[in-house]
Amino acid sequence: MTNGHCSKTTNRKESGAGETQPPTNMNFMTINQAAKFLKLHPNTIRNFIVRGQLPAYRIGRTIRIDEHDLIEIAKKVEAKA
Repeated sequence: MTNGHCSKTTNRKESGAGETQPPTNMNFMTINQAAKFLKLHPNTIRNFIVRGQLPAYRIGRTIRIDEHDLIEIAKKVEAKA
């Protein structure tokens, strides 16, 4: 985040959406960390992001996910099981 290259990822259908900065009080995880946290495959996490079901932020060349958003999606995944 120190290099200032941070933007919220958007679904390809929303290509006209503007870039937003994430709040600074977030705890971020990578896609692989999020997958381990939810006990899912990393591609499932990527699919959640592409479908707009999981907000994610691009910080430099990496995609980061807020821990609070992961907890919310975990509740939804657990409810379906």
